[in-house]
Amino acid sequence: MGAAVLLMSLVGCAPARMSLKPSFWKETQLKVGVATLPPQKFAAYRAGSQGLMDMAINSAMAGSLEAHLQSMDASKFAAVADQYVERLTERGLNARKLDKPVNPNLLQSFSAPGSGEFAEKDMRPLAEKEDIDMLILLSLQQCGTIRKYYGFIPLGAPEAVCVSKGEMINLKTNEIAWRAYPEMSEAMLPVEGEWDQAPDYRNVTRAVDRAMSQAQLFLLKEFFGSARGGTAVSQSRR
Repeated sequence: MGAAVLLMSLVGCAPARMSLKPSFWKETQLKVGVATLPPQKFAAYRAGSQGLMDMAINSAMAGSLEAHLQSMDASKFAAVADQYVERLTERGLNARKLDKPVNPNLLQSFSAPGSGEFAEKDMRPLAEKEDIDMLILLSLQQCGTIRKYYGFIPLGAPEAVCVSKGEMINLKTNEIAWRAYPEMSEAMLPVEGEWDQAPDYRNVTRAVDRAMSQAQLFLLKEFFGSARGGTAVSQSRR
């Protein structure tokens, strides 16, 4: 498909959000591990009706922006895991950040034993390996810019987009105990000012950084927002 790719749903038929049970905050005997997935390179995503020729033209036209986005530091997202550990510890839970990101490609697929929501990969071996009972897995599914097209005609300027995802998995059963995944409208931000500023794309860079901060804040609010009466979570802008 070339350097740029179509923005696609990564949730499938699974519910985008699964609420955290209030009883979790009382289970202070649990050992909770927090981890991220290996960072992916940012990309210039395309949406809309496009034929094969249109896609080739649009990919070539976005080449400079794509190269710039791929040079950006995607590892900054992992700071959200440290904030999770800090906030979990403040609430009396036994939590720590895993030393390395969790790579699902190295894990076996999981066959669900029945009804319920389960992780697609078998996370259970991490219980013994990391000495934890629950795993909170945080990731950036997609991040960069998105631009709508009709054929090879752009329908406006690119917008920044960062789609984050959070899950908590019970490592005894591989069952998902919490999930957060935003609506696309929650993951997008406009680029303020002129966007076509090759080669450094200053305004695009600022917008993508803000979208990443927004993606981190989304995960924090989804998990901690209901704790202790819905205490608001603040995060400084980059």
